[in-house]
Amino acid sequence: MATIQAESILANGGIDGADLFERFRVWANDANDVGIQTRAVLRSGKPWDVAATEHFERNPRSGAGNGSLMRSTPTAVHFARSSVDETIAAARATSIATHGDPAAGWGTALFHLMIRAALAGDDPRRTRRRPCDVARRPGPLPADARP
Repeated sequence: MATIQAESILANGGIDGADLFERFRVWANDANDVGIQTRAVLRSGKPWDVAATEHFERNPRSGAGNGSLMRSTPTAVHFARSSVDETIAAARATSIATHGDPAAGWGTALFHLMIRAALAGDDPRRTRRRPCDVARRPGPLPADARP
């Protein structure tokens, strides 16, 4: 799924949630190793922008799987030179394609920031508070719209 996510971002010049979801859906039809939650979301028949959220609402204790984190390295590298807010938004936007629990998006955002720091020659362990700081800001989150 990491390759599919990278191909979608490169083909669209950024994150296109509908394209990403459709590419995942097509891939999952023949894939052998698809997580239970990811498969359920992709086969739900729901539109790309609500499928994962609705799955999480029905299954609130199982919506923060690790699938969005496992596929995030190419996206983290692609957005590494973007602002911190753009990097976080990209992580969360790709996560929501299959994982409706905000915790999955924030975990992916933390990983993005760690990759960003490592590529800049900084200590990735020093980034771990940044997503929490952003999440605590009053008002809407920066660039916090679904793709």
